[in-house]
Amino acid sequence: MSHITPIGISGFMQSGKDTFYKILRERLLLNGVETERVALADYLRAEVYQEVLNKFGINVFNCNIEEKNKTRPFLIEFAAKKRKETGGRYFIEQAQKDIEILIKKGITPVLTDIRFAEIEGSDEVFWLKNELKGVLVHIERYKIDSGGNKILVSSPIPEELLNDPKIRKEADFFISWPTVSKESNDNKELKQLQPFVDKFVEFYVKK
Repeated sequence: MSHITPIGISGFMQSGKDTFYKILRERLLLNGVETERVALADYLRAEVYQEVLNKFGINVFNCNIEEKNKTRPFLIEFAAKKRKETGGRYFIEQAQKDIEILIKKGITPVLTDIRFAEIEGSDEVFWLKNELKGVLVHIERYKIDSGGNKILVSSPIPEELLNDPKIRKEADFFISWPTVSKESNDNKELKQLQPFVDKFVEFYVKK
């Protein structure tokens, strides 16, 4: 690749977006592409960190599933307010500055939480594809039921259910991968999922 093409990752909560990046980082490095994770949610967490700590006694950067579930409504409400005030651009503009720095350093930004395609000509998907000239990979996770059928894992978050069909239409690459057993250790999990990431890497390096 002769130029830097940012990568965006979309998919429901717990579909494996961060796992995808963890594998992608190493696989792209083998192809001479250095990357760095950029998460819009990190800007949200930074902004509400002290308030959430005071209100719930929870560190939003280091919390378990139960604590995430407890604070999620507050974070969603805060983010929705900021999105409404700025036409969806509030956290985008914060991330934009860091992305520009990375690109100047020759590092490919990987945005691990592209979630919104509500506002035409302004939202996260539009920003990624039209302003950053990036590519979007959409991830879905499935389970196998007792009859051997694939059951897609959905989301309990209404905003994700609303935006997902719109985001899928804009995706450049799709990954549907299995739920890995919780009994698997980290290295075994990554090895099982690596072939899915390698298919994307093959697609990406040809761009």
